Amino acid sequence: MTITLPDELRAELEQGAKAEGLASPDQYVHVMYQRAKHHGRVLDDLADLPADQLVEVKRRLKELVQEGLNSGPAVPVTGEFWESLRQTAERKAAASGAVG
Repeated sequence: MTITLPDELRAELEQGAKAEGLASPDQYVHVMYQRAKHHGRVLDDLADLPADQLVEVKRRLKELVQEGLNSGPAVPVTGEFWESLRQTAERKAAASGAVG
């Protein structure tokens, strides 16, 4: 499928791709689509919870956000950050025998 975009939107998508460490705006759009699809499923799942459980989920989410905010100085999250995190996780998994 081919989609024609205004130059300014194309530039934003190129910036987004670069920030995420992706090779192209096409990959960036794909990633954003997958995230939005997942986000919608999560929200649908929450809508099915009884009111008391939904209140508890919201309380816990606020608690986790606050815990994150209090966890230390901000770290820029770039494509390099995610690559480093992935490599660290792979090393730890390999060392523990979790990856075959």
